[in-house]
Amino acid sequence: MTNRTIHGLSAAVLAALAGAAPALGQIEVVYSSIATDPSSIVPNTGGQRFRANLSAMLTLGSSPDGTQWVFKAFLQGDADVILAGSGTSGQAIAVEFDAAPFGPDIEWGFFDSDVGINNAGVAAFGSRLGGAGVTTASDECIVTWDGSDYAFAAREGELAPGLFDSGTVGDETFGNSLNSPSVLTDGTVSFRADLINNIPTALRSACYIGSSVAVQEGTMILSGETVDSFAALDGNNFSPTSDGSAWIVEADIDPGTSSVEGAVVTGNVVLKDGDALSTGGIVDAIFGVRIADNGDWFVRGDYGAPRVDEDYVVKNGTVIIETGSDVPGTGGGEQVGDAIGTINTDPSGNWIITCNTNNADGNLDGVIIYNGTDVLAREGDMIDLNGNGMPDDDFFITSFNANDCFISSDGYAYFFATTRDGVGTNLRDAFLRVELPPAACAADWDNSGGQPNSSDFLAYLNDWSAQVPAADLAPPGGDSAWDSSDFLAYLNLYSAGC
Repeated sequence: MTNRTIHGLSAAVLAALAGAAPALGQIEVVYSSIATDPSSIVPNTGGQRFRANLSAMLTLGSSPDGTQWVFKAFLQGDADVILAGSGTSGQAIAVEFDAAPFGPDIEWGFFDSDVGINNAGVAAFGSRLGGAGVTTASDECIVTWDGSDYAFAAREGELAPGLFDSGTVGDETFGNSLNSPSVLTDGTVSFRADLINNIPTALRSACYIGSSVAVQEGTMILSGETVDSFAALDGNNFSPTSDGSAWIVEADIDPGTSSVEGAVVTGNVVLKDGDALSTGGIVDAIFGVRIADNGDWFVRGDYGAPRVDEDYVVKNGTVIIETGSDVPGTGGGEQVGDAIGTINTDPSGNWIITCNTNNADGNLDGVIIYNGTDVLAREGDMIDLNGNGMPDDDFFITSFNANDCFISSDGYAYFFATTRDGVGTNLRDAFLRVELPPAACAADWDNSGGQPNSSDFLAYLNDWSAQVPAADLAPPGGDSAWDSSDFLAYLNLYSAGC
């Protein structure tokens, strides 16, 4: 558990931060909406800036390893823009009203909010094309960009393959709702198609991986339920692993039953409304889903009676954090509140959330938590706008945007936040990053530091004997069976050292 003290602050600032765990490190700016600062200039737009009169940054997407990012934003004058990049640098790859590379008299229209990108930087985004060269029957599309070239991954009016149709088969075409794009390692694009044409209403939505249907509305899945409809978008609510071998989607299941939400992993319902979780809460709603490349799946939502509107996050069926959980670094003096706004993961199953807390100071009651052990950032934290490593910029976090944060293999967490100055003036949006804590040594079971020794071995043996969930090491992610395979997995860690 990490809680770094911030030195050299004024007495007033220290008083304001009393009782709150500060961020791990200096919070850096990737882009901001401050009209007078260079960080508001959008690269590759001839000097245009992010708009400052309204929210500027809408939806943040990342590659599975977090080394690449893509997001939708707005320029001054309110034109949409898609940016893609890595680390602290990026570029505009499409701007609303600019010519689109698909023929004469075709221009970029407004962009859909959800976006995707793979580890090689191949991005995917949705657009409603404009100009005289398109019609309303062919303007909706999902486009890929590989660093230089653009291509259609799916387009309204094109044949929609692989569908079950209770009527004529083979004449189905994509409609005017294409969303949730992700890009697999091999460049295949996954997406969700709604309002498919020439098919009964009960069958007209489907999730695709390339040209293959992963799951279709109105059809039965492996676990025996029938998908009634796919849930309203909450970020990309259909996403596969980077090789396409597994996927997760949020859906309503069992037609005729009033809105039973379920999280479906590769055809099996793993969590649904009414399920009782390990901490005694009853699932009342599902708000977001994620899957890691190692197969770990995550669901966030809220409870029903008797814990109405309290929130939870589940990993592989086990609650990992919920309303009432202690906020790391506060010694049990602060707890997670009733609004967990994000869950995201890296390929190894490390996770990150945004949430509110029960901090009595409303200016300090939002945090980003990493793996349940560290507070990475908090409302009220200072931001290093000019990059000099000093808290001298009169620039502070106001709140964290829901669904807009991720963790990267380059050792950072990236996120969108709203910002203010010291007197509370709204400075609009910023794209920020902060360092992750040093990686823990998996074999250092008692967290004593240094190379593992006999005390670590005995600590693991005690947890293994007591069937503590963390000691369920094999297979990766655990199987709720504390057997010799778990013990051997720890022996391998122990032998490898730190």
